[in-house]
Amino acid sequence: MTIETYMLYLAAVAVFFATPPGTSQLLIISNSVRHGLRRSVYTIAGDLTANSLQMIGASFGLAAIIETSATAFLWIKWLGVAYLVWIGAHLILSNDKPGEVAADPLAALSEARSPIGSSHPLH
Repeated sequence: MTIETYMLYLAAVAVFFATPPGTSQLLIISNSVRHGLRRSVYTIAGDLTANSLQMIGASFGLAAIIETSATAFLWIKWLGVAYLVWIGAHLILSNDKPGEVAADPLAALSEARSPIGSSHPLH
């Protein structure tokens, strides 16, 4: 990779970071509103880890390997499908019901943020 190509890549990343929120930012915002700061920090850490892995994979030529090997591309594609199915099944089987609205949203939000929970004597 030439320095010009790398600088173009960095400029594109900077433009993406400066644009309105994307899916990662919306996920972080929704988790922080729904579950509090601690869960949003885990989401941020996961997002940064995924971005780092993508950059490392790209820098070591994963794209070139995929381009030259149809079998490698097939494996990566089906691993991605399996991961998405696992996430979907986990969401479907979870106890969270996204359509339900709490009677007092502020109380539900403060309980979700509280590490102690509603059993705390001051609640």
